[in-house]
Amino acid sequence: MASLTAEFSAYHQVRPSALPAAIKLILGLKDFQIYDRFISDRPRRVQRVCVGYDDDRDERVLDFFGAAHYMHPKFFGNIVGIAESQGRIKVFYGDPLTLIDAHRPLSEAAYRALYPGDKWHVDMVLVPMQNGVLDRTRLDAQSPLQGAPPRFQFGLIEVKS
Repeated sequence: MASLTAEFSAYHQVRPSALPAAIKLILGLKDFQIYDRFISDRPRRVQRVCVGYDDDRDERVLDFFGAAHYMHPKFFGNIVGIAESQGRIKVFYGDPLTLIDAHRPLSEAAYRALYPGDKWHVDMVLVPMQNGVLDRTRLDAQSPLQGAPPRFQFGLIEVKS
């Protein structure tokens, strides 16, 4: 049993390195992490995404994050946040025109990314956007994205060097 626990702990310590090289962790706190996904050099742009956790902090949500990036980059580009809670993945999505079309491919990414016995369901949540960035003034007060520090914008961000 001790070796199984050690193996489980070692597995979770290397998980962020399993993310694509284009995705970098910029802030990690207890309840959430913020990642930047490289988009372009000139102008320097990133897609900023918030990953939220519940009390069990199940980091398998990062498997879904990486799978969605690789399998469906067209739809991944509209994601501003992901939250896992009680076996469900909430995808905070910023494009109302492709919301319906994105549900099935992102559900497929969740199915492929998780363990064979997992049956996580993907819920798509449309969030208000303004010029490619999450509009927090119109965001639901109960949204997990409200818990992120206000200094961070989510969506397509131009980074000043």
